[in-house]
This record gives sequence, structure tokens and C-alpha cells, in this order.
Amino acid sequence: MKGIILFFITFLHFIFWLIMFFKNFYVENHYNFYFSTIFWISLLIVIIFMIMIIKKLYLFQKLEYKVQLVKEMNELKEKQKKDIELSIQKEDDKMQKNLEILKDISILLKNDQFTAAQKKFMLLYDGIQNKETVYYCNNSYVNAILYNKKLLASQFNISINYDIHLPENNDLEIIDLPAILFNILDNGINACKKINQSQIDLMIKYNNKYISIYQKNNNSDPFKNKEQNLHGYGLKIVEEIVDKYDGICEWTNSEDFFESRIMLKYKREDFDDEISYS
Repeated sequence: MKGIILFFITFLHFIFWLIMFFKNFYVENHYNFYFSTIFWISLLIVIIFMIMIIKKLYLFQKLEYKVQLVKEMNELKEKQKKDIELSIQKEDDKMQKNLEILKDISILLKNDQFTAAQKKFMLLYDGIQNKETVYYCNNSYVNAILYNKKLLASQFNISINYDIHLPENNDLEIIDLPAILFNILDNGINACKKINQSQIDLMIKYNNKYISIYQKNNNSDPFKNKEQNLHGYGLKIVEEIVDKYDGICEWTNSEDFFESRIMLKYKREDFDDEISYS
């Protein structure tokens, strides 16, 4: 864009001096009506031609910029997908580990090896007590994201409060809800990093068709956040996912807080009605 503006200014500067030369050196000494007419018509054609070139350059650069944005967003999506899949895999590994311990306990109890069973049980209990596994909801994939983002927030002394209620059945693609939470929590953590005693509150509820997500977090620089977050890749990804499920999302940016409000349809018409939690 800067190159196009510089090119346009240089072109106007050239036209200005061309006109001044024609006026000062030619018109005053060798004026000719026909040559003058041809000169002005030719100059007009050159100006129109250059404007068309500048317009095409502008449209090309704009298209190139959009292509770059799409490329960067796709790269971010791929990176996030890998991060989410890694978090989910870690959560699955923890669950598998606990299931194997429970299986070993069951075998030991059947063989009347109560002391060994007790030791295995205490190993499982200590793991839970040490927060190797923390359950915020019954969706293990969502749980993995909530757990890992809380660990990340703790590194910056950011307090996160969860109030999570999810339906048992849903028609969402397995990675979509984790991706939404991944992005809005990242958004909140980035906004809170430079604030002492900052806090993020995340609440998820549902009725018979829609999941509603509300997040409120401290905001260190509302003007910066308005530019980087409202139009940033992370929230753009959220908007794309929400659109897939006939949902809505709203971002509220104030001096002290940033709020995210999201609603998305999580089941088809033929699902059995569930008890609302709203």
C-alpha cells in the first residue's frame, strides 16, 4: 500500500512539472492550437491510463493481502488443531493410565491381595490429589483444554473460574467446541498478562438446542485489544465455527474488561429433548 501511494505521488509530481514546462516554455514562445489540443488530450489519456494502472495495482495488492491473511489463518488453525489434539491425547493418556490402575486393583482384589490393591488405589488417589487429572465437565476434550489453559494462566498469576455445564449429547464436530474455548481463553490470557490480580470467568450453559458461552476478563489495553482481538485471527476462527452452527457471537471491549458472548446450536431437531441448564 505504501508503495502504491509513493508511486501515485511521484506520478502527480511528474505531471505537475510536465504541465509547468508546457506552460512556461512552450505556450509562451511557440503556442499552437492544434499541438496544444493534442498535448492536453494525450495528457488526459496518460492520466486515465495511469489511474487504471494504479487501481489494478491497488486491487492486486489488496488481493495479495487477503491471500496472505487466509494463509496465516490456515497456518494458525493447523497449529491450534495440533495443540488441541495434543491436549486431548494427554487427557486420553491420563484416563487410560487411571483405567489400567483400576483394572489392576480389580485383579488384586479378586486375588485377595488387599495390601497391593490399597497401594495401587493410593497411587491413583495421589495422582488425582496432585491435580494430574482435574474434571471440570464430562466432555474429556473440553476438559483437556480447560485444564491446560488454567495451567498456562497460572504461569502469569491469572485466576480462572469455570462454571461448566454441557449437554450429554451433541451434534458438534469433536474439535469445534475445544477450538472455541482454546481461542477465547487464549484471548483472555493475553489480555490479562500485564495486569496484577487479573481474572477470567468462563461460564457455559445450555438449553434444549443452544450452548451459550460467556467469558469476562480483565483488559490491559482496550485500544490495542480492539485492533488485535476484535479483528484478530483467533476470534475470526471462533466466528467461522459459530457460523457453522447457526450461532451468534458478540465481543464487548471496554476500558477494564473484555467480554465474549457466544451461542451455537449443538443438536439437530431429531435429538431427544434434554433437561435445560440455563
